[in-house]
Amino acid sequence: MKLENKEELIKLLSDNNYLADVKTIEDLKIFVRGNIEFTEYLADQLNKSISYTEYLGRNLNVSYQYIDLLRTTILLISPEIKLPDMNTIIGKFIEDDETF
Repeated sequence: MKLENKEELIKLLSDNNYLADVKTIEDLKIFVRGNIEFTEYLADQLNKSISYTEYLGRNLNVSYQYIDLLRTTILLISPEIKLPDMNTIIGKFIEDDETF
């Protein structure tokens, strides 16, 4: 579809419910600028989510290492104690935690 002039573009855009307020080129510029700002906001939120997920991953890794250290220490002190392996321990933790 080829648009012949600005008025056709404005008509096409204003026929869309999302762009009902677009009546002039200036309205279109404001609309586009708002979309760019909103997209930048969403990108910023995504970056924050990624950073937080990485933070949670590091904490989970530290927790895993701490549990493994405790398990190893117990086995060194009392080798007769039968402890489950780490996969069983972590699996049980995930089963018991309602957030997973």
